Amino acid sequence: MFETGLTPLAPVLILMSGAAITKIAARLIPLRERDALALLMAGGAFVSALLLARRPTSPVVISPWHPLALFGSQLAYTAEGLAAPFALLTSLVCLAVVISLSRGRRETDDNGDSSLYPTVFVVSAAGLSFIYSANLITLCLSWAFLDLSLLFLAVGRRCNRVASGAQGRALLLSSLTGLSLVVVALLPDSYGPSPTLAPSLLLLAALVRASFYPLHFWMLAAAEMEPPANALLQTVPIAAGFSLLAGLQEFSPQGLPYQGPLIVISSLAVLATALSAWAEQDRRRAVSWVALNQIALVVLAIAVAGRSKSAVLWPAINLALCLSLLHLWPPEGAGRYGHWLRLPTGLAIASLMGLPFTMGFMGRIALHRSLSALGQPHLWALSIMADTFLVAALFRIGANLVQFSIPNSQFFPWWVPHLAGVTILAAPLVLLGVHPPLANFLAAGMDLPAVAGLIGRAGIALWAALLLPLMGGYLLHRVRKATLDRAAAFQKGLNTLLGLDWLYHWLWEGGRVIGAVLRGLARITEGEGYLGWTLLLAFIAFLLLSR
Repeated sequence: MFETGLTPLAPVLILMSGAAITKIAARLIPLRERDALALLMAGGAFVSALLLARRPTSPVVISPWHPLALFGSQLAYTAEGLAAPFALLTSLVCLAVVISLSRGRRETDDNGDSSLYPTVFVVSAAGLSFIYSANLITLCLSWAFLDLSLLFLAVGRRCNRVASGAQGRALLLSSLTGLSLVVVALLPDSYGPSPTLAPSLLLLAALVRASFYPLHFWMLAAAEMEPPANALLQTVPIAAGFSLLAGLQEFSPQGLPYQGPLIVISSLAVLATALSAWAEQDRRRAVSWVALNQIALVVLAIAVAGRSKSAVLWPAINLALCLSLLHLWPPEGAGRYGHWLRLPTGLAIASLMGLPFTMGFMGRIALHRSLSALGQPHLWALSIMADTFLVAALFRIGANLVQFSIPNSQFFPWWVPHLAGVTILAAPLVLLGVHPPLANFLAAGMDLPAVAGLIGRAGIALWAALLLPLMGGYLLHRVRKATLDRAAAFQKGLNTLLGLDWLYHWLWEGGRVIGAVLRGLARITEGEGYLGWTLLLAFIAFLLLSR
């Protein structure tokens, strides 16, 4: 049943229509008109998502589902809770990516970046379908839809063989995890034999979808791709995973399962990812490790803060905006106009460092206050140590912003649209960092204080937790530059160890061996091949001779 009024299906249908229209229009209309059409569809999806976040919505009920209904509802799609702000964030990133794809058009560029428009729309629509899902059946279908769209986005770009193997493993492991959602959907209302089974499987699915370390299947695979596809490949799964985690936290009767072990695992993940970001030599992979560090910080904040909506929504918005800004702009082609593009990128780095009057500042204050209230100083010290390595990695990433290059003749035509793309991402980052109460309209129950009040109530211990990583990270960055040759082998080995590629490669090969053995046994038992018949005749002869 479809009710009248604006429904959560509106932005999904707009993006799917945009994918079909831009695919058809690729052979019929020129590039500039194609860019304008893509901007119109992306803008329409963003406006509809904004309206869904601002006003009560009409739910969409496709069919009721009698077993366990996710989030205590039998609706198929809904914009209640934190679904609306996460969907708004996804549509905003989609709009920024579409704007960045419209840069530097030439009439002979028939096979340029505009061929990505249909895939960008499909990935964004799959992410919105996942976020708006309020029924386990639609959630399972959206999970598979999102995995396939991410694979199409990855295959559509020029990737090397190693990256393709990583993307194949990511798709397989993510699909296997999606089966946990199917298991939950088949459970009765009593959660089956164990009351924690369904929340545990949903927690696993949310962590895998958000690329929580060490379940970071898609994150490093996306690091091998070119912008802006890598921004979409990382941001959409993060928003989808955090929306599922927020829904589980809000509507689960017992809260998040295994909260104590989750705090320990996320704390270790924060340190491991910070070390990997510091040791990584490649800029794109370093940015991916920074994103993994922030994902672990969000999970830690959720596990420590309990049912606080701002604990998951605020750092998730900060991470998605900063990650998109770091990916949407290639620093080697900026030219003399590059300072206008470097400014939003520098703002993203400052926010990830947690500097005052940025979104990251409020997130760091909330996290350190929660850790102090927890009464476990070793977690607080571990967080400061991890922040030190993270700041050192961010200083190295920011060092690429200093050098300016001579612009070429093709730079100026795409300067204005590309600046518009990063501006729509930097604007909420600035506004929410300067005045956090602006985000209170995104979800009911969020009461964010002003920055001046946070600074006034911050004690010496809190300022020490915020400033020590900045000073230590800068010193560590300078020391790393001075001892780069001597520490290169150590950093490479550390990054290889913490990357866990070797572990997943062994698991992958072990799975292939087990699969080959099972296929061989199946062929023998079915009588296929001379070996099966030989074994059967030997068994019959043994029975006859044993009498």
